[in-house]
Amino acid sequence: MESKEHEEDKLNKDLKTKIKGRVIFPNDLDYDQERKIWNGMIDKKPAIIVKCSGVQDVINAIEHAKSRGIKISVRSGGHGVSGSSIIESGLVIDLSLMKGIWVNPKDKTAIVQSGVTWGEFDREAQVFGLATPGGRISTTGVAGFTLGGGIGWLSRKYGLACDNLLSAQIVTADGQVLNIDKENEKDLFWAIRGGGSGLGVVTSFQFKMHQVGPMVYGGLIIYPAKLLDNVIDLVKKYMERSPQEVSILTVLSTAPPLPFIPKEMQGSKVIMLAGGFMGDPKEGEEILSPIKSIGEQKVDMMGPIPYAVLQSLPDALNPPHINNYWKNHYLKDLKAEPIEIIRKYYYNCPSPITEIHLEYLGGALSKVPDEENAFGHRNANWNINIVSKWKDPKETEINLNWTRRLSEELSPFSVGHYINYNGDSTEDMVKSSYNEIKYKQLVKIKKNYDPYNIFVAKF
Repeated sequence: MESKEHEEDKLNKDLKTKIKGRVIFPNDLDYDQERKIWNGMIDKKPAIIVKCSGVQDVINAIEHAKSRGIKISVRSGGHGVSGSSIIESGLVIDLSLMKGIWVNPKDKTAIVQSGVTWGEFDREAQVFGLATPGGRISTTGVAGFTLGGGIGWLSRKYGLACDNLLSAQIVTADGQVLNIDKENEKDLFWAIRGGGSGLGVVTSFQFKMHQVGPMVYGGLIIYPAKLLDNVIDLVKKYMERSPQEVSILTVLSTAPPLPFIPKEMQGSKVIMLAGGFMGDPKEGEEILSPIKSIGEQKVDMMGPIPYAVLQSLPDALNPPHINNYWKNHYLKDLKAEPIEIIRKYYYNCPSPITEIHLEYLGGALSKVPDEENAFGHRNANWNINIVSKWKDPKETEINLNWTRRLSEELSPFSVGHYINYNGDSTEDMVKSSYNEIKYKQLVKIKKNYDPYNIFVAKF
């Protein structure tokens, strides 16, 4: 009788013959490099990494995991902040080699494979002056961003990434390849639009595209921290009456040592207003003039800018492989109490590269019927992101504690969470990312399409 180890060795050798892409095992020289993800805090050791070149590789990888009785995680090649894209002792289906992009300017649609990042997508789509709501860092993966909802610069005008999803191709736990949309496997299509990962392996997405750019009016305005109250008050009042083309992210952080920031401001606490007017740049200057109206001590870098450049503006501040731990809360209103909590933690932040984001939502994303897809909490007006980042692993504990305490103090004002921005996928957090009805529906759909829970899921 063959030993278990010998049987596994035979199965692994058989897998290599079936995969056109690459199969990576722990004894391979590049295993440690290949198991790394964007978030340097994540250190997991999968049993197998399968870098798929196409759909058949995905099918074969699923069948292999089932034959060995191990779980599967899916990695698209983007950020994966929570670390759920990499699995301890399981099989990772890595889609980063699947980079196909097909833009149809005639009917304003695009088909994108799951290994594509938003920078790659925007580069091709902007040839035709087209875009769809995407991630604000160019290295964000299209797949994970869309499956979790997808809030970007264009969301107030055109909704979420998942609201613009027309169809998708998915490989299910039983190895079936399904083309899903509002008419075909509509329950599964409902679920992948905001329900996150764990329902199967989405290999491609078809998006509705919009005329955007190539130039918009946007960039950065940087104020010193002493103007915090004035800036937040101005942004609150301004955003509540601004047109849907306006998208502004208020970032509380420390001024980095970049050439365009005055030396006397570098290393000090600042408020950055990022974003702009996602329409005709000629209109943008006048429409955005109110947010430039506070005092004289500011850096004004807002002006006509290529949309693709705006999409990559934060890249330098978000390099790969540093430590990241994020938390998030939706708020109905940004009142005095949560502002005071945010202020307290902002001034006592242990890392100079950590950011707190205050984002006014509304617009198109709040007008989509709640039952349209799985995404939750469209009635929230504010999205608060705690984006903790640090480089030295010795500083992990102090940064984790700071982040968790800030999140806990904001919890009484929270109406839910945005699943893409949470570093912990606890059951309570995931449940609060949806309402009770949606969460139960997601669990039901998961059991229907993956009854043996082969795929790592957030619910």
